[in-house]
This record gives sequence, structure tokens and C-alpha cells, in this order.
Amino acid sequence: GGEGAHVYGGTEGELGAHLFGEMRPAVGAAEEDVVICDLGSGNGKLLLQLALLTPARRLAGVELSATRHAQATAALAQAAERQVLSPARARSIELSCGSMLDHAALCEGTQCFCYSLALDTPFMEALEAHLARTLPMGALVLLRGKRFPGGTWAEPGTGASRRGMQPVLETRIVNRMHQFYGYRIADAGAAPPDGAADAAAELRLLELEQRSAPLAAHSAPLACPSLTPTS
Repeated sequence: GGEGAHVYGGTEGELGAHLFGEMRPAVGAAEEDVVICDLGSGNGKLLLQLALLTPARRLAGVELSATRHAQATAALAQAAERQVLSPARARSIELSCGSMLDHAALCEGTQCFCYSLALDTPFMEALEAHLARTLPMGALVLLRGKRFPGGTWAEPGTGASRRGMQPVLETRIVNRMHQFYGYRIADAGAAPPDGAADAAAELRLLELEQRSAPLAAHSAPLACPSLTPTS
């Protein structure tokens, strides 16, 4: 992914869940049918938070660093042992060590997240094409830090429709340095005549301010930040 691809950045589960919710169509699959894929899942924090915050039936993470992967598997084991997660919920989380370009769960992923800030342009181009070929039609992709290069539509195979990344969301979170970019896997028929993966009519700008929730004396173990639309 480039010289800086080893850089690791955390993302809050509450914010990720909120943004995926903003991208969901008004009529779509039930939340219980969601399969979340975290590409570059690090120490597993985001997936564990999403397991607590969402009813997704499956949560799959892939991490290239063996050290971070070991931290994630240890955290998952502790969460189950301490009953933060029920046995069934813990089993719904799958962690693997390897490349995000070789992640089996993508073939049924409906929501896919990647912290893309340190990935270089050639890798982002490869990732964009790979996700367009592999994810189901209509799947949502959320990037933090860097947009996809855009402009290409992947050909999955003979007789299959051409697919690409349709931009549907950009954030302006006033107290966050790195912003989020949301996409939907769409048919090439939705693209402009020049083939560019830029459906400006569908693109929505979401302006928010994220504030940390105060901890009360008897608060629950998981305190989520609040999200407030900016004026």
C-alpha cells in the first residue's frame, strides 16, 4: 500500500455506524442481514465496538500486521471471557491476518470500511477495482482519510454488468482532521456517459460536529460520542 501503509489510525464505532446508517437506502436489507468488513482491522477495536452497537449478523476483519492481529484476537477472547459479548455474538466476529486484497468475506459484505489515509495511489486504484469486482451490488464502502482515485468501472466477467464506485457521501466533521467518503457499488448504467465514477446528483454532503459524551458516576461501560448536525 505504499511507504506509509503501516500507519494505523483508529475510528470510533459510533461514528462509523452513524455514517453507514446515513448511506443506507430508505428501503433495503434489514439491519440484521448486514455483513461488515473492516479492511485493516488493526487491534480489533472498531469491530468490537460495532458488535456492541449494531445487529450485524457477521463482522469480519483482515489485518496485515501479525502483531496487531494477535492483539485483536486477544481482545476478542477477553471480551467473550468477561461476558462483554455473548458467546453467540463473539462467534459472529471473524478476524484474519493477510492482505485486504485477498479477503474471502468481501463476497458477501454489505458494509465495508477502510482507513485509507496512508495508502498510496496505485494501491487505492487496485483496491477500488477489487472491491468493485468482489462486493455485492449495492454494498456500501466507507473510507476515512483519502478518496478513491475514481474514473474506472470494473468488468467482473463475461456476461456480467460493469460495476464501479458511485460516490454517495462526504463528511465535513468540524473537529476532525481527516474526513470520510462513502460509496455504493453500482452498475455502469448509473455512470455519466464518459464512464467516470462520479454521480454528482447522488453525492450528499454531511456536516457534523462530534462531541465526547460525559461519563456519569454510574454510566454504562461503553460511552459513545454524540453527533450533532452543524448549523
